[in-house]
Amino acid sequence: SNAFMLFMALLIPLIVVTVLSVVYLRYGRNEQYDAYLLQAQEMRQQALSLTNPVEQRIAWKNVIDNVEQAEKHRQTEDTINLKNEAQTQSDKLLGITRLQFNPAFSTRLDIDVSRMAAGDTDLYLLNAENGEVLRAFPSGNGGFELDTTFRCKPGDNNSVGPLVDILPLPINNIYGATVLGIDVRGNLLYCKPGNNVAQFAQLPVPDTNWGRVTSFVLDGGSLYVLDADSRAVWVYIGKDGTFLDAPYFFFGQQTTSQDATDFVVSGDEMFLLHGDGRFSNCFYSRNDISSSKCQDPVPYFNPFPAYADTDLFAGTHFTQILFAAPPDPSILILDSDGQSVMRFTARTLELQSQ
Repeated sequence: SNAFMLFMALLIPLIVVTVLSVVYLRYGRNEQYDAYLLQAQEMRQQALSLTNPVEQRIAWKNVIDNVEQAEKHRQTEDTINLKNEAQTQSDKLLGITRLQFNPAFSTRLDIDVSRMAAGDTDLYLLNAENGEVLRAFPSGNGGFELDTTFRCKPGDNNSVGPLVDILPLPINNIYGATVLGIDVRGNLLYCKPGNNVAQFAQLPVPDTNWGRVTSFVLDGGSLYVLDADSRAVWVYIGKDGTFLDAPYFFFGQQTTSQDATDFVVSGDEMFLLHGDGRFSNCFYSRNDISSSKCQDPVPYFNPFPAYADTDLFAGTHFTQILFAAPPDPSILILDSDGQSVMRFTARTLELQSQ
């Protein structure tokens, strides 16, 4: 009948497709897995025989790529071991150290965190949307939980505007504060747990007035305030965590550009990071202020031979900088797009590791 023929016309193609799918899933996927795994093993042998670091880097990457293709069909002990070996060899060539990261919070905070500051045990987060500081404390399970009683916000019985930066404070300040914030006009906000009212103070205004404060650091009891718009860093000598005296200008006749986004200080030496990823450093001369000078830019140096055919720094997006103190002083720079931190020697900016 016509109905039966129509039924068979629909059924037979369905049966054929089903059979072909079963055959592929059972045999074809295995063949694809075997083919990619074999290629990866052959490339491993090639990588082990090479002596040129660039060729070694490329060969180990090919091993990883083929293992990942094989694992799309099946993950086995062979693929896991081969991938781990290739990753280890590649990391050694590229100076990469892989770290284990764990979530700080069990649930998403749903806030835009622009800065973080770590105290002895607490973690402080700056909410970029409203300039408020949040406090988190260890929860006991390896993570943190928010302190819902902590109050550290602009306009809360104070004349401080939205905070643009925060830093942890030594506990011996007169306010007993654990974290300090600053707004674009040089207003300070001192906050501590268990205190419903934050203390605020205003930095003495520099001779040239404020342009726009973007960042600040504390070093040796002195407060260094970056006013990028005015191409200035003002230094306030501190006493017990207060900064009451007029500041002095860090730079001499040579000043930094207006695109400085972050900076760190070590004694009379300053390291600045710029919006285009450029790096510069400046020295303050206490004997002759006019001889204070800056080197801009300081070129990044990559000593790893495996990068000889490529510019590692061309694809980076450097956004924050940190100084690691002696006995092994170094500069740590965050590459936010690459999700990595690059570690450089402090003076020559030679890459030590990632």
